Amino acid sequence: MKKKFKYLILFLSSVVILFLIFISVMVYKVKYGFPIYEKTPPELKIDSLKFNVLVFSKTNGFAHNDAIDKANSFFRILERNNNWKFTFSNNGAVFNKKQLNNFNLVIWNNVSGRTLNTAQRNAFKEYMEKKGNFLGIHAAGDDSHHWDWYYEKLIGAIFSHHSLDPHIQKATIINKSFDSIYNKNIIPYRWEHYDEWYVFFNNPKEKNAKILYSIDGNTIISNGNISFIVKDKDFGMGKDHPVIWYKCFENGNTSVYSSLGHNKESFQNTYYQNILENIILSIEQKKGLCN
Repeated sequence: MKKKFKYLILFLSSVVILFLIFISVMVYKVKYGFPIYEKTPPELKIDSLKFNVLVFSKTNGFAHNDAIDKANSFFRILERNNNWKFTFSNNGAVFNKKQLNNFNLVIWNNVSGRTLNTAQRNAFKEYMEKKGNFLGIHAAGDDSHHWDWYYEKLIGAIFSHHSLDPHIQKATIINKSFDSIYNKNIIPYRWEHYDEWYVFFNNPKEKNAKILYSIDGNTIISNGNISFIVKDKDFGMGKDHPVIWYKCFENGNTSVYSSLGHNKESFQNTYYQNILENIILSIEQKKGLCN
C-alpha cells in the first residue's frame, strides 16, 4: 500500500511539474517569443506604377492564425478594388534598405515576438525616418516585441494586458476621426464591436498620438487575471480608452496602430473593413492624418 501511494505521489508530482513547465513555456512565448530570423530576402514583384504595400505577418510569439488569414484575404480585396499592389510575406529579411524602399506602406498584421534581427530593425527604422508609413494591427502593439524605438515612435503606448475574464467582450466604438482621415467610406459615430480589448499603461495621447477611435473603458471588464498565476491585474485605462490612433513623423509620414483584430470576425466587420480602407487611402492620397 505504501509503495502504491509512493508511486501515486511521484506520478502526481510529475504531472504538476510538466504542467508548470508547459505554462512557463507558453507564458515565455507570449511575452518574448522564440526568435527565428531569416537571412535570405524573398524575391519581390513590385509594380512601380502602383501604390505598393508590404503586409508582414510573421509570428515568433502568439499566433493569431485565423485573424491573420482573414485579414490577408480582406487586403487582397482592397488590392483589387483600389488597383494597389500588395506583397505578403513572413520573411523578416525583407526588412533591408533596398527592398523596403519599394514600399509606400508597411502593415504589421498581428505580428508578434521578436521578428527582426538588429540589421533588419535598423533598416526599418531608417525606412520610417526617411519615407515610410506604418499600420500595426492588434498583436503588433503587444509587449512581445522588446524594442524601445518601436514602442516610442510607432506605437506610442506600452501594453499591459488584455481582457481575459470574459475574454471577448462587446464595446461601443466611438468615432473621433471625421476631420482627420480620408473618408471614402462613412463610419457611424458609434458602433458595436466584439474583441479582445488591449489595456496599455499609458494613453497614447501622452506620446503625441492623435486618436481616431476609442471606447469607454469603464464599460468593459478589463481584468487580465490568469487563474492562480497572475492576480489583481484588473485596472484599465478608464473612460478615455483609445483603440485606434496615429503618430506623425517629422517628415510627414504616418504611423497608425489599431488594437482591434484578435479574431477573424473583426475582419468581417464592415465598419472595421471601411476604417482600414480609409486609413490606407488617406496614406496613399495624402489626405488627412499627417498630410
